[in-house]
Amino acid sequence: MTDLVLSQESKEYQALARDFFQNEVASKSEKLDHEGKFPEELYKAAFELGLASSYIPEAYGGLGLPLWDCAVMAEEAGSASGGLAAVFEGNFLAAAAVILSGTDKQKEEYLSSLCTEAGLAGFCFNSKSETESYPSASASVQKQGDKFIVNGMKVSCINGRHASWYFLLAKDLSNGRNSALVFKADLPGITRGAEAAKLGKRCADICLVDFENLELNESNLLGSFGEGDEVLLESNCISAPLLAAHAAGLIRNALENSIRYSKERETFGKPIGKHQAIGFMLADMAKNAECARLMSWKAASLFDQGIKDPLQALSARAFAIDAAMAAATDAVQIYGGYGYSKEYPVERLMRDAKMMQMLAGSSLEIKCRIAEEQLALI
Repeated sequence: MTDLVLSQESKEYQALARDFFQNEVASKSEKLDHEGKFPEELYKAAFELGLASSYIPEAYGGLGLPLWDCAVMAEEAGSASGGLAAVFEGNFLAAAAVILSGTDKQKEEYLSSLCTEAGLAGFCFNSKSETESYPSASASVQKQGDKFIVNGMKVSCINGRHASWYFLLAKDLSNGRNSALVFKADLPGITRGAEAAKLGKRCADICLVDFENLELNESNLLGSFGEGDEVLLESNCISAPLLAAHAAGLIRNALENSIRYSKERETFGKPIGKHQAIGFMLADMAKNAECARLMSWKAASLFDQGIKDPLQALSARAFAIDAAMAAATDAVQIYGGYGYSKEYPVERLMRDAKMMQMLAGSSLEIKCRIAEEQLALI
């Protein structure tokens, strides 16, 4: 196991990302949240710096950086704007499956598009509870000869209206097996709905997508038919550490704002940070930020060493997003009545953190998968 100490090169990438996200994005985060508009220009600016394609192999136009360095930079995005971070998350989730399970032709077609003209990928998903409770409302696939026919209503999609291609996990209703599919977003049979009105990450493009007799073929299949769960599980080796890093960034933001306010606000003749109850909250934020960061780094480092450990990656993501929710909640508590006001930044962090727990697989679903893997080891 490599020591979790940043190299000089990693520090330079961190500085590049921090400079951009703090100077170009953080100051606009409140406006982005208020307007709820897709941050196209900011994403293009990040793309021009290589921040949007750092994890994609050089062979397809990306920087091909170690995943650890990508996680270091992802924390900076998560600290600056949850909405813009969600744009990256859609790409992470969709591209990871192609990187690990796609054919050379699929990688060339889909990954290369993310490295030209600030391309975007869409990650289409239904939660496990929605899929089991409302199978007719989630994406299904039928194999008919050499064709795959997809139908489904109300499938949520990150980057849905701006993506040039989609990743979709669709279920064969005859046997309950999922298949992983990747395809262009402009095919006949696809209808993109309006962007959803969201509690948090409001400037992210999350919309409903309908599939009606969408006709695909073998070239659109990742892995084998019926092995979509395996494809998605393995893809977490790339996507989960990056999403965990975004959550670590939010925790850091909550801590920095809370420390600043705790020094300024006084009660009973001293700054509120001197009161033990507030001090405990700050201590929890600090230790959880460090834990989330190191778990993200460890999962990324394992992948860089050729060790695919989706359980480690999922554990990092599950811990980090729950810790982010706790940190944001405590930050609102520290601010008191002001914490509930849009004039202060922490109420936005609380809304963004809750979206982290719900987006593309809830924290409860992730924990269920971790538990299943643990039980399988006994």
